[in-house]
Amino acid sequence: MWNLSSYVITACYRKILRRFSHSSFSVPYQDTLKCLDITTVTFHASSMEAKPTMIERDQLLLSLFTTTDLGVALIPTFPKLHQQVNSMELKQPWVLYNGNTYQEFHKLLCTLLNSFGKSLQALSDARGQTGNSKVSVAGSVEFKACVGHVMFYGNALQRIAKGSAIDSYLQNLEPLLNDHCWPDLKKVDVEDSNLAVLIQPMVKEMDKPPQPLWKSYKKWLVLMLAHFNAVETLIDYVTGPFFVASPSPSRFWSLRRYHVLYFHGRPCFPTQSCSLCRQWTSSRMSQRMRSFLTF
Repeated sequence: MWNLSSYVITACYRKILRRFSHSSFSVPYQDTLKCLDITTVTFHASSMEAKPTMIERDQLLLSLFTTTDLGVALIPTFPKLHQQVNSMELKQPWVLYNGNTYQEFHKLLCTLLNSFGKSLQALSDARGQTGNSKVSVAGSVEFKACVGHVMFYGNALQRIAKGSAIDSYLQNLEPLLNDHCWPDLKKVDVEDSNLAVLIQPMVKEMDKPPQPLWKSYKKWLVLMLAHFNAVETLIDYVTGPFFVASPSPSRFWSLRRYHVLYFHGRPCFPTQSCSLCRQWTSSRMSQRMRSFLTF
């Protein structure tokens, strides 16, 4: 999984950064969350029971704070969440999001969002694609370290987005959230049409009630992490019962359909500026895929 995740990040970090730093469709969501005064929020426990898969995501999130250098260095700044990490390690009862941890959970999310953006920018700078630098340094130690940082913060955010806490957290914040939905679809960035598909939750339809505001924030977060979700989906597929150890050419095209669906959400052809598509259709595709799918 690490090899494939590294490959996707190095191939797609420009698009991830462009999405995350989009002045109309992303930055306003980040600013609202970062500027929100969490001390004015009243905690309300969710009436819905968390699914086992969500609890598993919570465990994977907390495990990052014991198994990675970045996580070990970060978690002490959140003492109440740190207690939950310790409880999980000791096989004791723990809860990620409750009346005791909800303020630190918000601060953790904002910290991860801020660090994710900085690590993406640092990766772009290390590649030599910004400013006056034109020198490719993709294989440098600095570049590889930046890839690791993007992977850590992206994986942590993805586990939050798929965990048990995010719905309750955003519902508790909803009275303080700003509506950043764009009613005019013509203003959507034509280079990334997924922005229109996933960040337009307040469309008024005659036969449907408006979607809650908090869901637009969840959709925004999920969209920012689409590439991390795609890696997970692809790994689940190739390790499942419908894929064998030595895939045939027809199965490679099946992999390509997964790429089209989860990385683009629309038809994509090798002639377009997508490095992943060029890799799918290269003569060395078989060799590359075996390499990246070595877990």
